[in-house]
Amino acid sequence: MRPALAPPARRRACWRVSSRRQSTVVPTSDAAYRDRADLDTRTYRDYPCVAARDACPGTASSSKYLTFALPSATSTLGAGVIASLKVRAVVDGVALDKSYSPTSHPETRGSFELLVKPYPPRPGGGLGASLCALRPGVDAVSARVKPQRPVHGTHIARNRWREIGCLVGGTGIAPALNVIETLLGDPADRTRISVLASYRDPSEALGLDRIDELAAAFPGRLRAHATFTRRVGGDEDILASSSSSSSAEAHESSPRQGTAATRGLGRVDAAMARAHLPDPAGAEDVLVVVCGTDGFVASMAGPITRERDPRTGAKHKVQGPTLGVLGDELGFQPHQVMKL
Repeated sequence: MRPALAPPARRRACWRVSSRRQSTVVPTSDAAYRDRADLDTRTYRDYPCVAARDACPGTASSSKYLTFALPSATSTLGAGVIASLKVRAVVDGVALDKSYSPTSHPETRGSFELLVKPYPPRPGGGLGASLCALRPGVDAVSARVKPQRPVHGTHIARNRWREIGCLVGGTGIAPALNVIETLLGDPADRTRISVLASYRDPSEALGLDRIDELAAAFPGRLRAHATFTRRVGGDEDILASSSSSSSAEAHESSPRQGTAATRGLGRVDAAMARAHLPDPAGAEDVLVVVCGTDGFVASMAGPITRERDPRTGAKHKVQGPTLGVLGDELGFQPHQVMKL
C-alpha cells in the first residue's frame, strides 16, 4: 500500500510534482507475461474494499484510488499485462457492469488497486459513482478477471519492442500504468517508454502523480508529457514553455530525463504526438498503445468496432485500420498501434 497522503490543508494538486517518497515498483518475473490459460475468467468473486484515497488531492475531483483485498496476503490477482476486471453491481435496481484495468502491478501480493472516476449510473456501465462510495472495511465489490488481451496475436513480453508509446486520455491512463509498471519492474527488460497523456484540466489528471514518480525514478527509460485541453486559473504552473495550443513550438521539447512529466496546453495534434511518441518511420520494433474514450481513440488512431461472438454472445474489439493523428498524419501502420 502506498504511503498515506498529507493532511488536506497541505495536499498538493495532482498535476504538481508529487512530494511523496521516490517511487518503488514491484519486481516483475516471468509469471507476469505468461498466458494464464488456467485462470478462471468466468467466476465472480467478492473482494473487500480496504482503502480509498483521492486520485487528485487538492482539487474538486471525486475520483478515487480503491484498494481491494485478495483472499490471502500471498496471493496475486492472477491477471497478466493488459488484463482487466469485469465489475458488476446492482444500482437502483438495475444490473450494471464495467471493465476496469488494475493500476497495480500484476504481481502485487495481497491486494490490487483500481482507479475509478465517479460516472453516474447509465445503461451498460456507469458504475463509477457506486464504487467511489464504497466504505473501506465495510463494503466489497463483485468482479471476475477477464482473459489477458493479446497485442497483435501474442502477449506483451520483455524486450519485444524497442520503445512503447502510451497515448492516453483521462481514465485511459489505467491500462498504460499496468504496462509501464510491469516493464519498469523487470530488471531484464530494456524497453523505453514514452507517455503522452491528455486531460481536460488539472482536476482530472488521473494517474499523473504516479507517472511523475515513475519518470523521476527511471531516467532513461520513461519520458512523459501531460497536456490540458481547457485553460484554468494558474496556467503559469502548468506550462513548461509556450501557451499556444496549435504551434509545434509549444510541444517540441522532450521531457527532461530524471524529472516529472512536463506540462502543456492544447489538444493532441500531429506536432505534439511527433514530439512525445516514438518515430514510426522504418521501425518494426515500436508500438503505440492508445486508450481513452471511444471518441478519443477514434480521433487518435481510428475507431474500434465491437463484434459479438454468435456462439458465446461475448463481445470482442476489432482494431480496424489505423487512421486519425497516428495513421493519417504520422504514418503509423496497423502493426505499430494497439487500440484499447
